[in-house]
Amino acid sequence: MELTNVILLLLLVATAWQFWHIREMNELANRFAAHYCKKHALQLISVARESTRIRLFKGKPAWYCRFRFEFSANREALNSGTFEMHSKTVTAIDVPAYPIN
Repeated sequence: MELTNVILLLLLVATAWQFWHIREMNELANRFAAHYCKKHALQLISVARESTRIRLFKGKPAWYCRFRFEFSANREALNSGTFEMHSKTVTAIDVPAYPIN
């Protein structure tokens, strides 16, 4: 096997591994948003990833994703909040004040 073939194979494996890692982060984000909304008696509408990049987390490079989720507190008004994940850990959440009734 030539060296270029080995390098291409390694790049393909690394790309596939990163794809699955980010997919897993998306699934964890959906579960986190659903749990957050259930805990606070909110109706979850949607979850979307806003940005993805590599940042340092606890001194090591890790995937950083910022998610936006939409919810309703009174089934009439649509509100949105954001949260951040480093690798598989939610590190920050921001939910502005919203009407209850």
